[in-house]
Amino acid sequence: MTRRQGFTLLEVVVALVILSMSLFVLVNAQASSVFMTTDSQKTLTGTWLAQQKMTEALLRVESDGVQESDIDEEGDFADFGGNGDFGENVDFGDEYADFHWAYTIRSVDIKLGDVSGSQSAMQSAGIGPSQDQLDASGDGGKDLSALGVQPDMIAEMLKPYIREVRVEVWWGDKSDDPADCEDCVELVTHVANPTGVVVPGGATSDGSSDGSSGSSAPTSTGGNGSGGLGGGGGSFSHGGGTHK
Repeated sequence: MTRRQGFTLLEVVVALVILSMSLFVLVNAQASSVFMTTDSQKTLTGTWLAQQKMTEALLRVESDGVQESDIDEEGDFADFGGNGDFGENVDFGDEYADFHWAYTIRSVDIKLGDVSGSQSAMQSAGIGPSQDQLDASGDGGKDLSALGVQPDMIAEMLKPYIREVRVEVWWGDKSDDPADCEDCVELVTHVANPTGVVVPGGATSDGSSDGSSGSSAPTSTGGNGSGGLGGGGGSFSHGGGTHK
């Protein structure tokens, strides 16, 4: 009669260690999957909310005109949907309680390089009269720098004609350094103001304005890809954009 031999204590301990390590890997993989899914959902929601705020900012420029002063606004989405944003009041509850927004409408500091040789560069690009035509006219084709025109002068003249609209939506803690913002979405577009007319004054942080509405009809170039908007005498056309 043979004796049945069971597992030794060492074998049981080794088996438990292997089982524990396998369970740890599986649980960790599942937790990572849940985290990535949640983070992706936050990013998708933040992008959608940022597009809504971008549309709101562009409509503000369309209705109020291009302001002389920069506009900075920020807030949360506590009342989002409750003020007729979608044609009727929609109660989202606390779904967007963790999300906050900020947008800026500001003038663009245009950096221009050396304007000397501008006439030659334009001729190389096929823009303007040829050198033979300039010689025949007796002008000779002077460069802008020879006429006393400096890059700063051109940049200052162009300021009323373009505005940058930047929208940021974040969840959790906001980083002071935009480069370190991981839990955020940022959209940027530029609005062209063909008439160059700006409204004196500007909007305060509570959204009130100390200037009257203007009649300029801006046009948006290169933006958040949220479609076209029309109103007044002008139109918006959006191209690509940037977001984090």
